[in-house]
Amino acid sequence: WIALPVCSFNVAIIAPTCI
Repeated sequence: WIALPVCSFNVAIIAPTCI
């Protein structure tokens, strides 16, 4: 199992956010 970054579009900063 390899944990990969989960990215979603953050409209607050108008950019993709990866956590």
